Amino acid sequence: MHVLWTPSWYPDASAPLNGSFFVEQQRALQAAGMQVGTLCVSPQPFTHFRGARLRFDPTFSAYHMDMITAPRGAVPGELVALGAGLRRFAQQYERRWGIPDVIHAHSVFPGIFAAMGLAKIWDVPFGLTEHRPSTLHSHHNFRGRSIAQAVHRAAFVATVSAPFAELLTEKYGREFAVIDLPVPGNFFSAPAKDNPWPSARFLHVSHVDENKRVGATLEAFSQVVRCYPNAHLDIVGGVQGAVAKLSELSAALGVADNVSLHGSVPRDQIGKFFAGADYFVLFSAVEAGGTVLAEAQSMGLATIASATFAGKHMVDQQFGKVVPVDDVDALAEAMCALVVAKKLGKASSKTEIIAQNRPRFSMETFARRQCEIYRDATGAN
Repeated sequence: MHVLWTPSWYPDASAPLNGSFFVEQQRALQAAGMQVGTLCVSPQPFTHFRGARLRFDPTFSAYHMDMITAPRGAVPGELVALGAGLRRFAQQYERRWGIPDVIHAHSVFPGIFAAMGLAKIWDVPFGLTEHRPSTLHSHHNFRGRSIAQAVHRAAFVATVSAPFAELLTEKYGREFAVIDLPVPGNFFSAPAKDNPWPSARFLHVSHVDENKRVGATLEAFSQVVRCYPNAHLDIVGGVQGAVAKLSELSAALGVADNVSLHGSVPRDQIGKFFAGADYFVLFSAVEAGGTVLAEAQSMGLATIASATFAGKHMVDQQFGKVVPVDDVDALAEAMCALVVAKKLGKASSKTEIIAQNRPRFSMETFARRQCEIYRDATGAN
């Protein structure tokens, strides 16, 4: 089967980690025998738009094209202009790769518009996986109404967590399936071994933006250190400026010696941080799917997350904990509880956590589920 993905963002040479999970998922589908192509359409305000120039990125074997957007999405002109660009893309793609059997958009804007336009050109079905919670708050303008129409025309609709699916179902009036975000097999090249007491090593991995609440995580961790001076926190990710601010905060909180700030790390090196940790913490304000939560649990880490869509769906509460969003004291209490369990010899082993979670989040499970959806959409056997 041949599928074309139209993600609303995608890695390129200038931002190789921007949606890197898309690349990993596509490789899983290719390993399952599918042909997978990519067109990423990037919205641009009319003041910066320089034409729908089509470019091919050989690094990620993906096509990129800019799309002009109208102020506040209030007029239909942006879709008319996109249609002209899609026709040029369809001709070039078809000559080189052939016509896909199905088109798969990722997030409604602008991915579903690209998918719907190409589906019309080629007379093939299209579907959607929604990743962004912001779609729940789309405005009642021309763009918002067009998105709703596209969702109803899609052959399949899915998202990445059950709580998110419930709200999307309510918003759009059709049922959204749930597909867990997977973890690539090569992520597990670093062995996951239990660290003996008194190790109490926490890990946080993210882009270190405001939404991830890394500063609040440091505040909670400072409470843990008061009770367990050997506790340590590794923070992976973040640009230089963000890392510098976290360094200042950890010093102000008196935990600089207990915190290691690693900054941005290549994707293929992150596994070693999971392998060396005891616990994982993600205290986001908003999180739809949380691939990193799947990674942590697949590496055997007891995991704490805030009660976002992802936290409530992803965290196996047999081994981890979910705390209220922005409740620093609750986070500190949960972190301390995991340390106490380890100190008393009551903590689950990494082997137990892996056995429960790795099959759920495997690339093989993801590929099998995705292939079933494509076959249903196309009527293939």
